[in-house]
Amino acid sequence: MIFFFGTRATSVLTELVPNLSCQYCGEQRMYLVISSRYFHFFWIPMFPIGKSTYTVCNHCKQTLSINQMPQEYRIAIADQAAKAKTPVWQFAGLMIIGVCIAVPILIGIIAKITH
Repeated sequence: MIFFFGTRATSVLTELVPNLSCQYCGEQRMYLVISSRYFHFFWIPMFPIGKSTYTVCNHCKQTLSINQMPQEYRIAIADQAAKAKTPVWQFAGLMIIGVCIAVPILIGIIAKITH
């Protein structure tokens, strides 16, 4: 039997960071990008496994992850990064499994009550 599983990432937040210039080219249009990784089984998202935070310069495309950013970048993005929540749909597989377990139990309880 073949099982298709693995990880994928999706963008949770892409937002322009005001008053932040690129340390390489000096461009004022820096974007904050937060992506969420999740485990999938047969392409059904099961559960999230982490987030990645990075900035991207609109001009030179320099990308800096959170551990590469200077302190001024981290301060500038702190408020915006707090808004990025993990999407509920990334728990879809766990919800399906929960329903598949709960429904037979509820049917059994109802059957006992009615007899």
